[in-house]
Order: sequence, then C-alpha cells, then structure tokens
Amino acid sequence: MKASTLRYKIKEKRFEVWQMKEKLFLNDGQALRLIWNEIRFIYDDFESYVFRGRENKKDDELKELSIYLLHLKRLSRSPFIILVWLLRGLTLMKSKLKLLRQENTLQREHASSTKHKRVSRMDIIICSDARFDERPRRATYIARALATRGHRVFFIEPRFITDSKRYAFEKRDENIYTVNLSASKEFDISFHKISKREVKKIRKSFHSFCQEVDFSKHTSVLIGHSFWRKILISCKYPKNIIPEDMGTDYNHFAPASVKTDTCAVGLCWIKQPVLGILEGSDGKIDPKLIDKIASVFSTASIVIEGRIESKKLIEIAKKHQNIFPVGEKSYSQLPKFLQTYDVCIMPYLKGIFKSDSQEMYDYLSAGKAVITSLKPVSTKIKKFVYVSKNEDEFILNIKKALKEKGKKQIKKRQLFAESQTWERRVKKLENILRRGFSMAK
Repeated sequence: MKASTLRYKIKEKRFEVWQMKEKLFLNDGQALRLIWNEIRFIYDDFESYVFRGRENKKDDELKELSIYLLHLKRLSRSPFIILVWLLRGLTLMKSKLKLLRQENTLQREHASSTKHKRVSRMDIIICSDARFDERPRRATYIARALATRGHRVFFIEPRFITDSKRYAFEKRDENIYTVNLSASKEFDISFHKISKREVKKIRKSFHSFCQEVDFSKHTSVLIGHSFWRKILISCKYPKNIIPEDMGTDYNHFAPASVKTDTCAVGLCWIKQPVLGILEGSDGKIDPKLIDKIASVFSTASIVIEGRIESKKLIEIAKKHQNIFPVGEKSYSQLPKFLQTYDVCIMPYLKGIFKSDSQEMYDYLSAGKAVITSLKPVSTKIKKFVYVSKNEDEFILNIKKALKEKGKKQIKKRQLFAESQTWERRVKKLENILRRGFSMAK
C-alpha cells in the first residue's frame, strides 16, 4: 500500500475514532486511557504490536486504530458504556473539584496579600475641646484608651501660647503628649470669635508641628471641635470626627454602688435620702425645676457637685436649706460623692446636649437610679433611666426611684454600663482608623 494512501486511511480512522468518542461523550482523560488499555489487552495482537519494530509502524497504527474503532462500536452497543460514563463523570467531577480548590487557594493567597496588615502602632493627633488636666471628657478618655493600646497620642489642647515659640510640646503620660499651638492672644474656641489673621497664625503653628515631629506612615487626626476644621485645611493626614457616642470609666465608678455614709465626703449632718448631681453647672441646671424638687422633697437633701456661679441658682440654694452646692471636686473624689446618692437627678434645660451626657453613663456604672428631663439619644439607654417629659413627671419618677428595693435593678444597670466602656468605644474607633489606611492603600 502506498504511503500517501496509508496516511489518508490513518487520518480517516482517527476521524472515525474521534466521531465515535464524541458520540459516546468520551474524551482522552487519564481514567479512560486506563480503561482502554485494559480492554486492548483482550486482543491477541496487542502484545505483538508493543514489541514490533519501527519498520511497519504505519501499518501497525492503522491496525490499532481499526481495533480501537471496532471496540468503540462494540462498546456503544454494550451496557458497559453506562459504567464508562459513570467513571468519566466521576473523573470530571474530581478534576473540577481540584480546580475549584486551586482557585480558592489562589483567592485566599491573593486576599491575604492585598488585605492590609494589622497596624501594630498608629500616631493619633487629637484636636480636643478641653484641656488634658481638666475634668476628663470624651477626647481625654479616648486619648488615654488609645495610649493604653500602644498608640502614640498627640493631644492638641484649646489653650494657646503667646510667646515667640512656634508651639509647646510636653510628654504627659506613657504614649501621650500634649501640644499647645501659638496664637497672638488667649481665647476660648467655644465662645470667642476668631479673626482670619489669628486662624492663619495657628494654622502656621500646626504646620510647623507636623513638619518637625517624626510621625509614622499610619497617622490620623481626630477632630473634637468644629474650630479645628479651619486649622486643618492643609493637613495631609486623614481626618475623622470624634464619634459622639459616650462611654464610661466603669472601673472608676462601679465601687460607688455600695453606699457607706455621707461622712466620707464631709456631709455627716445632711438628711436622708440624698438626691445628687455630678458635674452640675450654670448652663445645664434648670432653676425652676430644681426649685420645685427642693420644695416637694423638703425632708431630703440635694447635693450638687460642680461649678455653680449663676445668681439664680445661688439664690435658690439660699432659699432652700436642703440644697448643698459642694463645688467642683477632683475626678478621684467623684465615686465617694456618688456612693452617698440614693437617686441621681438630671434636672437639665432642654436642648443643651446633642448627645447623651457623660454623667448618665457614670451613674449607671454605679447602678444608681437616674431621673432625667432630657430624652436620651441612644435607644439602648432608655430602658435603664427614668425619662421625664415635664416637671410633674420628674417629681413622680423621683418617688418611684426612691421606692426601689433589692439589688436586681442595680445589677441590670451595671451590666449595661459595663458594655458601654471607653475601651470598647476606642476598639471600634481603632478599627475604623485601620480600615481608612487599608482603603488608602
């Protein structure tokens, strides 16, 4: 047979084999190769083909293809084809699962390589609305909690230096540094109107501070007062507003749940029960409501801790002998005063707070009953305080609170307060800052 004719017939047989395999839904998979090899051993001339020389290779290939095609035709009429399809399906499924596993592995490796690495330490610039040495506020609590978690905190106070220095820089605690920017005069950022010239000078001072301090690549700014937005216009670091959610220093106020005596704070002579206020001030307390409370509960004592300078409130205190303004006390003494209170009252003016007041959470940390004239912003805290819509309801709620017995309510309030600590607030804030760095990448 001519070589060209032989090549043509081989191609023709190959095509017939391919057609038959397509008809039977088969492919040249590894599993089927093994099956076909086993079947081909049935034929006697297979062994002789393996050991035959290369001279008659084309003739042998044609015979092999003929045998292969014959077997495929027999296989198509045999029940054995079902088993072959089943094995082929299992082989395809196995290969598909292997590919899926490889894809999942690659995706995980890609995710781990692109996902931001955990930032072990950040530099946080906090532009505060209060001085670091004053009674702790939201910015101070956040600064201390961040420093405890290992981050460097630069606490910019709203107190300005007027000398020739560009800024003042001082280490106050572990990982905490206070910064005072330069201005031409002292002023209060909440009450005074600041000129453009003054803003420009403070902005220049802040720029000098940023240039001279060696900040890490993970540096962020937290803004605690709207004034600082004017100063931070040209700041290159990502800026965030300090969250309005209040928290509590639970470990500091929790011991005040156990009432000892009023002598611990020098008030041995006052009558019981004690209605108390922490952090009372002229701008918060409603004079009419406190006057009515003192009149209705004339046999009780009303202790007001805080700075009281208003003439109205001073006159009301003189009018009622059961009102005791004790002045502003240090932060360390607050639990001692709080333990003397039977009921904590918040007779405040409407609309003075945009968020829940700090002392509300501190009262709950001590498990105290709280009567407030303000509607809480947080829906969670409403269950644990007496909310009063008017003066009469305020008086009624005080009477209800004084009738409370047992420690069940105290434990409920403390359990809630324990979930609202500054440590938990800062942990969420920390995650927000880290996500900001990963998005920037």
